[in-house]
Parts: sequence; structure tokens; C-alpha cells
Amino acid sequence: MREWILAMLGISALLLIRDMAKIISSGRKTTHVETIYDNHPQKMKMEKYAESFEKLAESFYRMTNSSGLNQIAVAEQLDEVGHILKKMAEEFYNITSLPVDLYDQLMRTMKKRHILLKQAWRIVYPDGNEQIILNVCTKGGRCLPISEVTQILSDVSGKKMMPVEENRRIINERENILRFAQQVNFRVVYGVARAARDSSNISGDNFACMTQREGEFILCLADGMGTGLSACRESEQVVDLLEQFLDSGFSKETAAKMINSALVLGQDGDMFSTVDVCSLNLYTGVCEFLKAGAATTFIKRSEWVETITSTSLAVGLLQQTDYEVLAKKLYPGDYLIMVTDGVLDALPFEQEEETMKEIIMTTRNRNPKEMGRIILERVMSFNHYRAMDDMTVLVAGMWNNS
Repeated sequence: MREWILAMLGISALLLIRDMAKIISSGRKTTHVETIYDNHPQKMKMEKYAESFEKLAESFYRMTNSSGLNQIAVAEQLDEVGHILKKMAEEFYNITSLPVDLYDQLMRTMKKRHILLKQAWRIVYPDGNEQIILNVCTKGGRCLPISEVTQILSDVSGKKMMPVEENRRIINERENILRFAQQVNFRVVYGVARAARDSSNISGDNFACMTQREGEFILCLADGMGTGLSACRESEQVVDLLEQFLDSGFSKETAAKMINSALVLGQDGDMFSTVDVCSLNLYTGVCEFLKAGAATTFIKRSEWVETITSTSLAVGLLQQTDYEVLAKKLYPGDYLIMVTDGVLDALPFEQEEETMKEIIMTTRNRNPKEMGRIILERVMSFNHYRAMDDMTVLVAGMWNNS
């Protein structure tokens, strides 16, 4: 009975968070009058957190009605919520105003270009990189490209800056909140090759690639159990949730744990999926790997191929899980090759990794998409070009951002 009451309290807490999230989100639609706090970039981040909590809490509400209570999974979720709230509190202290001399010089320079600077903030991260957030608008009904603001900011600050992807590309007389990051040192180009199992027209594999505002490039590959539509839905749900959480600023480990608990609570039978995440820091070249039941990842260097493996189980199998995060330094010209288990299973038994390393090493094409296609074709040649399982090869190459 005590566990049942605790679980009910847990669900109530999550539903309360959901309602709070709705209040925060609805607050953006009630007035056109904005104060400095309404435009504060950390408030915008809080809203993204709130949206994620709302989505998560609503899923818990549906799952509890349909499949009963699972106290351990709820407790794990609440523990993760506690860590996230602690992180949110710490991040409020990361943001400061621009130095007065920099702000004044920026305001004068922009005014000459018919741009009004309303507010400006700076976020400094532990690694020394920083972001600058500007609240600007144009004068006289003009429309200007964001590249003009980027150039002014780079010239005045003395640092090469770039707009983050979420920015508008054109600014006008309405106030615009623009976020700029320091120019990254590396760039990534990726490509994917896929094949569905012979008996199915739908692949159970799904993937996503995204650039985070903190200068991280993230690749995610998920393999739903089985094949066909049900497997596709499982892996698609995992990828969608992972994108939502990572885009909101959650860590890879937290996102994986939350997804695992959501699958445990919601499964009406066997519902689980592998998760394979590579997070590449575009400033340092350090790549972090998180795997949950995923196949080996390969790193192609100039003269050899490395492997990244893990013994963690797929998400949705166990109520409590820990995910090991491994890190490797990448250098310009290196390639990441992520595959689902259908690729390795098509290779000679007990020689899968060595055979795959040989295929990768002897593939000379430097275009990631073509490299993935060639690798997949060579793997399929071992089974007379038939796909006995869903197969996906995701390739990403890293180069200097010159």
C-alpha cells in the first residue's frame, strides 16, 4: 500500500508539472507587452523544459490509465526530474549582461546600419566558449539579413561568431531575439544508406542528426525490435523523444533514462528499442558515445579502424538502467560509421567486426553518403544482395571548418 501511495504521489507531481508547463507556455500568448524578463533567453530555455515536462507528464497519465502503475519506473523518472530541476537552477547563474564598453560599441555600430539594439546578454560555458543573445529590430521598416548582424558582432567582439540554426534569417522592425555562438572549429557532413528486410517495405530502423546550440553535432540511430510497421513505430518514438529532450538541453544519459522509463510504463507486451547516440563537440573534436543494446560503432582513421562497443541493454527492457558513456578524440578526416545489428548479422559468424573493419578500410570514397552506400552493398553481397533484416549504415565525416 505504501508503494502504491508513493506512486500516486509521483504521478500527481508529474501532472502538476504538466499544468505548470501549460501555464508557462500559455503565458507567451496572453500579452504583446514584453519586459526584459519576457525576452530573457533563460526564460525561453525554461519554456522548452516546460514543454518537455508537459509532453512527458501527459504520456505518464495515458500510460497509467492503460497499463497500471509501475512504482520503480515512476520513482526513476522523478529522480531524473530532480536532477533536471537542479541543472535548471544552476543555469540561471550562467548568464550575464555584456560588458558596458562592448555593449556601447555594438549599439553605436548597429545604429549606423539602421539596427536598434534593445538588450544583450552573454552565456559563458565551462569550456570557455560563449554565446551572445541580442534583442534587435530595424529602423524605418527595413528588412535586413541576419548575416549583417553576425558580421557586426564578429567585428566588434573580435571573435568569429555564427547564428544558431533556430534564428530567423531576416530581421525587421519587430523585436527579434537572436542567438549567436562562437564559430566552431570543425564541420560535419553525413549520409545514410538503408535497406528494409526482404519481406517488408517498411524499415524498423530510424535515425536523426541535429546540431545543438552548444556546438554539438548529434547522431542518433534506433532499431525497433522485429521488423515492419510495429518496429518502425517503436524506433520512431524513441528518436522523436530523444530529439525532444536533447533539443531542450537534457543530457544524453538523462534522455535515455527517461525514454527507458516511458517505454517500461507504456508497454503492452514487448516494446523496446536499441539506442545509439554519438555526440561530437565541434569545438574540441571529442565524441561521446552512448549505447543501449546497439551494435558496434566504427571510427575510420587514416590508417586503421577503431571500434566502440557497449554491453548496455536496449531501452524498455529493465526498469532501472545505467548507461555507460565513452569518449574518443576525432581528428579532421576521421569518419564515424554507425550501423544497426542487421548489418553486422549479415557478415560471417564470429568474424563480423573484423570483416566490417576490412570493408570500411578498403572503401576509398570520401563522400559520407557514397561511403555508406558502398559499405551496405558490400555487406549485402555476403547474402546474395538480400536483406535478411532491416539494415542501416549512417556515416559522418569531420573536417576543419576553414
